[in-house]
Amino acid sequence: MTGKAGYEAGGAGEPTAAGFRLFAHTADAGIEAWGRDPATAFAGAAQALFTMICPPESVEGRRQWPVEARAPAPDLLLVDYLEEIIYLHEVEGAVFREARIDQMGREPAGPGGRAAWFLRGVLVGEPVDKNRHVIHGHVKAVTLHDLLVEERPAGWYLRVIVDL
Repeated sequence: MTGKAGYEAGGAGEPTAAGFRLFAHTADAGIEAWGRDPATAFAGAAQALFTMICPPESVEGRRQWPVEARAPAPDLLLVDYLEEIIYLHEVEGAVFREARIDQMGREPAGPGGRAAWFLRGVLVGEPVDKNRHVIHGHVKAVTLHDLLVEERPAGWYLRVIVDL
C-alpha cells in the first residue's frame, strides 16, 4: 500500500514527493516514508501507522491530541513518536486521520554536551466508534530492527518496522 507518489525504481531512486509505503516483514510490518524535510517524512510515517490501525478516511477530525517527543538522535525520535501514537490508540481508544508536526529540530547541546532532537505537534482524530471504524489489527510496538532515518539529496527518507 502506498500513499501519494513514491520512490522510483522500487525504492532505489530519489523521492518524487512526500509519501509512504507499507512493506511486508516476517511477523511484522514495515513502513517507509519520505519528504522534503524530517517533519514531512515523520508525518508520512504516522499516516502509514494510522492506515495499519484503521482507515484514516473513516475517521473524523473531532479532536486533537498534542504529542511531544525527544530523543538523542532522529531515528530514536521516530520510535518515540510512533510509540506515542500506539499508546494513544491503546490507552485512550483514539484513531487518527492526520498528523501535524508544528515544530521539529535539534536543540543545542546542554550542560552535558549532548544535543537532542525534538518534535511537537498534534494528532487529529476521534475516539473509536465501533459502528463506523474497522480496526485492522493490533500494532504492538515499534522495533529498532533495520531502523533508518537519513537525509538524502532530494529530502529525508526513513524506514521502520513495527511488531504486530
